[in-house]
Formats: sequence, structure tokens, C-alpha cells
Amino acid sequence: MSEPADQPDVEVVVTVAEDHLPHFKRLASDLQGKGLKVSNMMEGLGIISGTVAAADLQQIKGLKGVASVEAAGGVQLPPPDSDVQ
Repeated sequence: MSEPADQPDVEVVVTVAEDHLPHFKRLASDLQGKGLKVSNMMEGLGIISGTVAAADLQQIKGLKGVASVEAAGGVQLPPPDSDVQ
């Protein structure tokens, strides 16, 4: 079964494998070629973040030089007038 066309992109954080850090920019380019829309690159930390279609997620996970791909987390704070316990 294929993914619905209207499925939203997934926000991800890609960790670059330590042995591929010298090739960080090339790996970022390869990730873009696999569908990642890069929003931030932290070369010193070996992290690339962005969005990707759910259908392309496995392609970026299997790319040589990628240590991990994780969904970006979100934080929601209560409204300022709520009771904080």
C-alpha cells in the first residue's frame, strides 16, 4: 500500500556517523538528493535537521554515513494563566 499523497512531512534530526564527519557537507547533499529538506546543519555536532516525506524516510535512514534518524520532538507549555502544580 502506498502513502497518502497529502501526508505531511516528518521533522527529523539526522546524526552523522563519526567516521563520516569529514564528509559532512557531501552527506548533507546526499540527504537532500533523497528528499530531505535541510533546515539546519550543525557540523561541529554532526547533526542535520529538516523535513522529509514519510515515504522517503527509509531512504535517508539507509544512507551510508547516517548513524541515526529520529523524529524531532516538540514541547508544549501550558498557557500563562493556567494553574501550575
